[in-house]
Amino acid sequence: MEKLTLGQALFCDIFWLIAFLICLPSIKKETTTGKYFFLWLFIALYSTFEFTGGDFYHYLAIYKNNISTTFERSHLEAFYYWLIQILPHDYYIWRFTVWGLAGFFWIQAIKNLKQNVRFAGLMFLLIVFFFFVGGRQALCFSVLYYALTIYYKEGVYKFKNAIIFLILIVCSYFLHKTAIVYILIMFISMLPLGKRTLLLSIILFPVIYKIFDSLSYLFISEYSAFNEESATSMESYMEGETYTRNIFGQIHLFINRFPIFLLLIYSIWRVFIKKDIIPKIYIILLRMIYILIYISYLFVGRNISAYIAPRFWDASLFPLTLFAAGYMYNKRQARFFRICFYLLLFSLLYRIAYNIYKI
Repeated sequence: MEKLTLGQALFCDIFWLIAFLICLPSIKKETTTGKYFFLWLFIALYSTFEFTGGDFYHYLAIYKNNISTTFERSHLEAFYYWLIQILPHDYYIWRFTVWGLAGFFWIQAIKNLKQNVRFAGLMFLLIVFFFFVGGRQALCFSVLYYALTIYYKEGVYKFKNAIIFLILIVCSYFLHKTAIVYILIMFISMLPLGKRTLLLSIILFPVIYKIFDSLSYLFISEYSAFNEESATSMESYMEGETYTRNIFGQIHLFINRFPIFLLLIYSIWRVFIKKDIIPKIYIILLRMIYILIYISYLFVGRNISAYIAPRFWDASLFPLTLFAAGYMYNKRQARFFRICFYLLLFSLLYRIAYNIYKI
């Protein structure tokens, strides 16, 4: 398998830095709106040449295998194989199409939320960036959250919006094998869950943790009745082997997650305890963030795949990015936001430096 070169890593890092410097002035009170198109173009181009991601060469190997005479479907969903067959046979065209679509739906979600594009871009670069540009699930999540913004979009066509919402939800289901889990979490988050529910979930965490293995396999067993392929994929993750991080891995994990926890705790305190008035969609996004992180820690410390807990954590960064871009915009001058901003920036710079170090 091909390996990342120093030139490729520097290309990606400089590209990211240019986008960051363009979006950086948005943390001040005086900021221009900017153009949505340029954020989409950056997402599409960077994702196309995202050499530093672990899945770049993995997808390349799958792509090469599936344009050969020995066509064999494995791992990817049917939609992505269909694109391989109908597009010109070029890996970069395929990547541009997949992540171009993901970027398009992400930008449409930002537009529906009426977020400042540069500040939304800054939150994107600091929170979800490396997970968005690396994995195909970005398309699934983008369609899912765009659907949510359609449903809660202000206007008189609520029935029409509901139909479009359901169509998009169905589409997202076919874009990743585990989409059903995130769709269910979205619908649960639309229920009127308040501070009592959050407090009860924290109190009951030890009990839920104890029985969670049984609940997980029960869900997979029931789900396999109508989608055996996706259920088998989820079960393979469940039955994988775990691993233990060394001290440097623990430090890296702490650096990455500490500012996320600060944002989550602060937001829950302000929204559910202090009763900040915000649009309903932001409350739903906040519930999704909490549920996804909660589930990720239900998997921690188990004798199962180490992929499961990080996947739920990574999935929480998508709604967190949309939430932070809207909720924190008017709090940009607050000391708390500045602290989180510098911690997030340090985390990203640490990751970039570590990627270069590994070469």
